[in-house]
Amino acid sequence: MYVIVAGGVLDIEWGKRFLNRPEIRVVVAADAGADGAISSGRIPDIVIGDMDSVTKETLAICESEQVCIVRYPSEKNETDAELALDWAHAHAGQHEVVLIGAGGGRVDHWLGNIGLLLKYADLGRSVRMLDERSQAWVAGLGRHDLSGYQGRTFSVLPLSEAVETSSVGVKYSFDHLTLYRKQTRGVSNAVEDSGPNWVEIHHGVALLAIID
Repeated sequence: MYVIVAGGVLDIEWGKRFLNRPEIRVVVAADAGADGAISSGRIPDIVIGDMDSVTKETLAICESEQVCIVRYPSEKNETDAELALDWAHAHAGQHEVVLIGAGGGRVDHWLGNIGLLLKYADLGRSVRMLDERSQAWVAGLGRHDLSGYQGRTFSVLPLSEAVETSSVGVKYSFDHLTLYRKQTRGVSNAVEDSGPNWVEIHHGVALLAIID
């Protein structure tokens, strides 16, 4: 697993548990994401960005640990999170890519990160966005297994103008239901305790969100 730590809100206690999981191969910090990584007890493998928000103390730690630091000019077209995800996409191969520290703080960055999930979905890579209470990913055409999330709340949020979708093993089932981006009908469903459990997208693109 390749983990990108963005510079948004990161619950440090959750970060300590998550960032020290043995399956994580590489931690990429996007600028101030290095602060969150180090506060969570994990030295990042690489720090990418314009370094306008990471603390001097964190940079000094990274330099002393010989962390690879890739600096970009402040006047650039991409956010630091996009640069970090671009790096991970180029290097991760078949490994999973996860984005944390991407919510809270600035709403424009959070919405931009949703756009990044779409970008990499178009490139054939499913990037999951995680925090201590939820996870989300882009769901394109086909069936998406929810059996690992039994008993949890989930939402289907259209990213295209309309999404045609069906489900099995959920509290409020739907069969070829059309959800619209300007409505909230797909919010706050629940995965049943017994399987099978899945959502299928027949048309359009949606964001699947799982809430603890």
